[in-house]
Amino acid sequence: MGHKLFTLTKILCIASLIYTVLSFMNLNETLATEKSIIKKEASKHFLRDLERLAKKEISAKDAVKLYEEIDGVYEFSSLQKKEYEKKLKYWKQYAAKDYVRNGKKWIPRNDYIKSQKEADKLINQALELVKVDNWKFAEKKFKSASKLDQNAIRSDFTLGLYYSPLIFTDIKKASKHFRTVLKRDPNNISALNNLALTEMRLGNHTSALKQWRQAVAISPKIPEVTHNLGKLISEASIKTVYIKPSVLEKYTTLYSDAIVSGQGTKADLKKGWLYLPLVLPKKEEERVAVIDDKISKLIALGSGSGFVTAPNYILTNRHVVKDKKNGPFDVIKIINPEDPKHQRELNANIVAISKNHYLAILRCDQLKAPAIPLSRSLPRRGSDIMILGYPLGDDLGRKVKSSRGSITALPIEDPKSYAFNKLLYDATSNPGNSGGPVCDNKGNIIAVHSIGTPRLEARVDKYAGGIPSTMALPFVKKSIPNIQIPSEFNKEMDWPDVDEKISPSTVMIFSYTKNSSLGFIPTSKRKGNNFYEENLCLSCNGTKKRKCYNCKKGRMTTFVQSQEVVGSGNLRRIVKRNLRTKSRCNVCNGSSRLRCKHCR
Repeated sequence: MGHKLFTLTKILCIASLIYTVLSFMNLNETLATEKSIIKKEASKHFLRDLERLAKKEISAKDAVKLYEEIDGVYEFSSLQKKEYEKKLKYWKQYAAKDYVRNGKKWIPRNDYIKSQKEADKLINQALELVKVDNWKFAEKKFKSASKLDQNAIRSDFTLGLYYSPLIFTDIKKASKHFRTVLKRDPNNISALNNLALTEMRLGNHTSALKQWRQAVAISPKIPEVTHNLGKLISEASIKTVYIKPSVLEKYTTLYSDAIVSGQGTKADLKKGWLYLPLVLPKKEEERVAVIDDKISKLIALGSGSGFVTAPNYILTNRHVVKDKKNGPFDVIKIINPEDPKHQRELNANIVAISKNHYLAILRCDQLKAPAIPLSRSLPRRGSDIMILGYPLGDDLGRKVKSSRGSITALPIEDPKSYAFNKLLYDATSNPGNSGGPVCDNKGNIIAVHSIGTPRLEARVDKYAGGIPSTMALPFVKKSIPNIQIPSEFNKEMDWPDVDEKISPSTVMIFSYTKNSSLGFIPTSKRKGNNFYEENLCLSCNGTKKRKCYNCKKGRMTTFVQSQEVVGSGNLRRIVKRNLRTKSRCNVCNGSSRLRCKHCR
């Protein structure tokens, strides 16, 4: 009897254990199903791309943050998981030692600060040598400074202008230094324009087009860029320079689109080629304090969207008003939504920037647009939503655009997660939509649009996301004392009515920076031109001579026909041969250069 009871008890325990295991498996399967709504499978090269991005960060702490952002967002295979943990451990060790990047090398922060100070000292010495026209030794110090601080751009930008037609006209070296600037600061608008000018003079018109196209995408409002485009098209039409018809057509389209949009400045053919002055990253600018008010000008660096959340206050994304690398922009302007031509700009000030939720608040006292309410709760998954904003900036015009979709995932409050904290939806969005309102069918704001999903593999993502209003509301209340947020709307509307209600309060935002001083005035100032204008002939780069079209290095190849008797007797025959000979060119008389017919 006791034996049977023990066996029965054993069977019940085993059954209970099996039930517990199955229940746990079902629970895990349920959790996995819930997370799969927003998780996506990591591609084969996902970790390679992640590591490449991490190596571009300035500090090891930023690299760790990048790795932690995607934790829980992507599904990894077992091998990928091991590799991910290995790389994260590696970066955490660097972060614990406070390592920062100097070019491609990672060194302790204190060592990097010493290198920066030494580089700044060399630059100051070089500038003093420039003022006494001792360019030979100044050049050596600029190059040494560039090697010491491989994140800074001041030395290479100065050398780019030094070798440009503004001063000494060594185009290949000028192009090399401007490319170095772009490796260190990829969206530097001045380096893009100046590199395009040097590539144009080298005859690399496809490369020049690429640089100018990127510059126009960043800001079509810079007059020097569109002026240079228009001037090049004019030079091609009078055959001063040859450009392939397919490439010339792309130049023409880029120029005409910028002019028709109302943002580009028409080319003044009486002027020369216009270079842009130095624009430093904010951290470098603050360190060396080289803003020159005498030649200071505002250069537009980007655009975004925002909406009025309280009288005179605008809620937008952090990156619209603050660059991750360079800090807050110098000047923020918004397009007055009451202006029927969408041209009038109003000055705005940064009131607050959130560290946690990717938000920022602006104030504009001249703005009269009505405030729209932030929702205190979120709709259910599957609910329809509408995004409003200004995608692609001036490329699509300055009128507000809207797109619709439905909510695909609700946020999960997790301070370490980049995507789980977002409200995800499948509405179409583009760069420029950032900071715009995401609203429900009552006209209440349920999110501030911020992402096209995580930074990696954005090209294949079909989701967009925004900071939920429930997270934005505490930040707004904390940042603006005694704020009066309007009450929520309760009446459901047709979507065209929602669009009509929200559009007047959706604004376009432009971010500007100031140019910095080189520490000297380019020699073109003494020629009577503007600071950064040069008029060298595009055909010969100012040498007044062109390469001879008829020869190679003064020698030309000619063929002389000779006759030779081959064989004997009945097999004897005459064979004609073409003998290749080299002779002095009869066009250039052996000099390999011709007088430029385009020079005045």
